Amino acid sequence: MIDEEKNFIFVHIIKTAGSSIETALGLKTQDHRTAKKYIDQNESDIFKEMNSFTVIRNPWDKMVSQYLYSRNKINHKFNAGRQSFEDFLISAANGSRVTAYPFQHLPYITNYQNDIVVKDFIRFENLQEDFNGLCKKINIEATELPHKNKTHRANYKFYYNNYTKNLVADMFKRDLDLFDYKFDN
Repeated sequence: MIDEEKNFIFVHIIKTAGSSIETALGLKTQDHRTAKKYIDQNESDIFKEMNSFTVIRNPWDKMVSQYLYSRNKINHKFNAGRQSFEDFLISAANGSRVTAYPFQHLPYITNYQNDIVVKDFIRFENLQEDFNGLCKKINIEATELPHKNKTHRANYKFYYNNYTKNLVADMFKRDLDLFDYKFDN
């Protein structure tokens, strides 16, 4: 989402509290465009001219959230239905579409040369604190973030066995290296 008045681009990666951020910033749409799409839709190099940020999340936690969100949305195009979590991850690892949008972080934040163009990253695990810091940096008022699209569940670690833990590690290898996520953090 672009806010020209406040000079920022918020890149909304799925299942990373994007709806909460959009609500807090008074943005009226759920916009899951990747950096490449923003570049395609603007004549200038928008990421050099504007502040840009996104939220990143531990991939193991993110995939549990994506699975439960898909499974619980009856009319969701990619409804996981009665599919087990392991089968959901196998489908994703094999290239099946399990969501309408990319589930890794990198497709959202890179240009066509695979350079990271988004400038600032809020960690889901430190959501309010990082959001407050970002607001100060880009000169907008920080507000308490609402909790939108919450899934009620056990800790993400409960859903994994060694096989599924490794599936996610393989799918998110570049994300894990870049953002230094481990299964236990």
